[in-house]
Amino acid sequence: MEKQKFFLVILLMAVFILAGFAFSASALAQAQISFDNSLAANSTFFNYSVGLGDNRILFVGTRGNSQFASEVSYGGVPLTKIADNKLSGGWYFSLWYLIAPETGEHRIEILFPGGEGGGGAAVSYFGVKQNSQPDAWVIDGTEIPTNTWTTQLTTRADNVWTILLANGSAHYIYAGENTTLRTLFLPTVETFLGDSNGSVSPAGNFAMTAKSDYDVNWATIMASFSPYEAPSPSPASIIKRLTSAANLGKILLAVIGILLAFFAIKRVISKA
Repeated sequence: MEKQKFFLVILLMAVFILAGFAFSASALAQAQISFDNSLAANSTFFNYSVGLGDNRILFVGTRGNSQFASEVSYGGVPLTKIADNKLSGGWYFSLWYLIAPETGEHRIEILFPGGEGGGGAAVSYFGVKQNSQPDAWVIDGTEIPTNTWTTQLTTRADNVWTILLANGSAHYIYAGENTTLRTLFLPTVETFLGDSNGSVSPAGNFAMTAKSDYDVNWATIMASFSPYEAPSPSPASIIKRLTSAANLGKILLAVIGILLAFFAIKRVISKA
């Protein structure tokens, strides 16, 4: 009976080790979002460079003098609008995005109705989910002048990043709590694009803040975007990964260890 228990323990050890390899081979791989680049221009067209990272996304914030932008493109590919917001008595803002923008330098073009002037700013990231973006978004603001404005968003997924397009009327503004400044709009500096500069988890309420040295009106657009997750592997791909050279070596070492333990314990039992 003691020998049967011993063999059972050895068998269970082998099963758990192999199950561990199978789990590691089948687990979802979630990427970490990372910042790529940013740029602002006092023009309706400007060149922008997206880096060579995987699973890319591009955001463009636009600012019109008296109208919202009607179209934004990058290298001739149209972006999708997330939201519009208007500053009382001032600018017209929009936030746009493009999944999987081409790498390298391409032209961003912003169109306003009637060909009116305006400007924009862009920011790009790696490690982003390539569908179902944004995770969530909200527009916010106030017509009661204040030197600080906090925008709150309820995110839906874990480990998202957040982006904030913020404007304070007529004065220089800067990033506050939970906000990293990426670029100020030109030539004036009362508008910026910023982000959380890190993962927000768990899902739920998250706030970003913009500040000014003066009491100003505020208009903001805030959005969250999810990290890339590798699709669930098929049984065939799990077997392929288990039988890769690296995993076969680990399995062989584990089996040798089990056998050595088996014979060592067996020898002790036989002498007892």
